[in-house]
Order: sequence, then structure tokens, then C-alpha cells
Amino acid sequence: MGAKSSKVVSEAPSSRSSFERMASVRDYFTARITPLEDVTPPAPPLVVVLRGHTKFVTDVVELADSRIASASEDRTIRVWSLAEDGTADGKPDVLSGHTDAVRCLVALKDGRLASGSRDKTVRIWDISENPTAPIILKGHEGYVWKLAELADGRLASGSWDKTIRIWDLSGDAAPLVVPHGDAVRGMLALKDGRLATGGGKDGMINVWNVDSQSCTKALELASHPKYVAALAELPGQRLAAGGGDAGRRGEGFHIRIFDLNDGPHQAPKVLRGRADVWSLVTLD
Repeated sequence: MGAKSSKVVSEAPSSRSSFERMASVRDYFTARITPLEDVTPPAPPLVVVLRGHTKFVTDVVELADSRIASASEDRTIRVWSLAEDGTADGKPDVLSGHTDAVRCLVALKDGRLASGSRDKTVRIWDISENPTAPIILKGHEGYVWKLAELADGRLASGSWDKTIRIWDLSGDAAPLVVPHGDAVRGMLALKDGRLATGGGKDGMINVWNVDSQSCTKALELASHPKYVAALAELPGQRLAAGGGDAGRRGEGFHIRIFDLNDGPHQAPKVLRGRADVWSLVTLD
């Protein structure tokens, strides 16, 4: 046999299982076949189903203590405790008080939970072992659709009344009211301290500089022709925006990726699809 031959060397069959045999291709590689009986199949992923809401679940967030909070159109928030193995006891704490569907949640850095509702209010919940009554923030004249905690600890809320309101979480001070071009459907606190918002039929994304006294528009980006519903920050100071509704015409262009360091007339990267995008999440 020459040095460059590639014949397969094999032994005569024996009583041992063919899965226990080894095949080798001379001078090039060796392949080993592992007996099937020695292979342990991977365990199926653990799926925990949390039941209790009576209508659509609209938002879910992880809390600082590893509990999970869920919001629903049934007007409640449920706070679920998970065991170390990921299972739940099915007995959540139920937070009641909103008089219409709860649309959005934010887990605050101080351990509290913020919620926004179609009842036009924002509520700040104490979810400790000895909770106090929630703080109710009133002022919006339309559904509260999105919330975002700012770098300085204040809370921004976006509404269908075409405004952004920035609240002191004590509830003692009047909010800063910022006009918005259309209903606010998407809102995101950026890592550099700015606030990004997207909205209704104007199809625009706005990036705001926020300080203790003002909220001024720093950048305006033309995005989707109908509406912007979801925003997510990507590495490298990029912003992904999702929305619609081009999917009804069979050609989506529902995720656009912008450079936050570029100007307003940039050409974003377009990820095409055939359905509207209502939520975006970046994975670590």
C-alpha cells in the first residue's frame, strides 16, 4: 500500500456489535463509532408554564430577586417565585388596582416594579415582604404603552396621547411633559443615557438628550412607513427598530438597524420579513 493510498482497513466481522467497531482511513484520519447504548440522550429543556391570568399576557420582566412579574389584560400583575430547579409553586402574589388592561412593566433598580396601563396611569409597586400601597402617577390622557427607567433613576412613560412624561419616582413632583409626533409605541433607555422612542403613523424614531430640567431631541430617524413598535440597542451603539405593516403586501422590511453615531439621513441595514415585529430582544 502506497503512502498516499486511502484504503479502509477493517477486521473480519465478529460477534460484537458493529457499533463497537473502529474504522480507520490510513494516512488521513481516524473515525471512531461510539456504541449507541453508551450515548445518553440530552435531557429535554425545562419548560415551566405559569397559569393564572384570565386574559392575554402583555408583558413579562425578571425582577432583581429572580422572581418574575407578568402583566395582563385581566387588569392584574402577578409576581411568581421560582425554585432553584426553575419550577414554580403556582401561587403568585397578585397586584390589583389598575382599572383597565396592564400594558407594560419595568423592574426598577431600587427593587420596585413600575406598570403602565390603558387606564392612563403609571403605578409604582412595592413588592417587598411588607409592601406599602402603590404610588399612582396620573396625567396622561391616553393609554400608557411603554415605560423606561432612565440613568438618573427617573421613569419615562410613553402614551397614545402623543406625549412622553418623565416622573420623579417619589410621586411628589409634577412630571416633565415632552410632546411626541405621534403615539408612543416603542421606548428604550440607551446605555449612553439618552432615550429612544418610536411611535405611530409618522414612522419616526426620536433620540432624546435627557437631563434634570429638559428632554431635547438629538436625532430623528425615518424608519417604518406605518409605525415603530419595538426598539433594542445592539453593540457598537446601534439601534434596531421593528414595526410594520408592510407584511400585508407580502414584502416586509420590519427590522432596520441604525448607527446612533451617524446622522439623520443614513441608510439603515434592512432585515426583511413577512410579518410585523412587535418585540425585539438582544441576547448576551
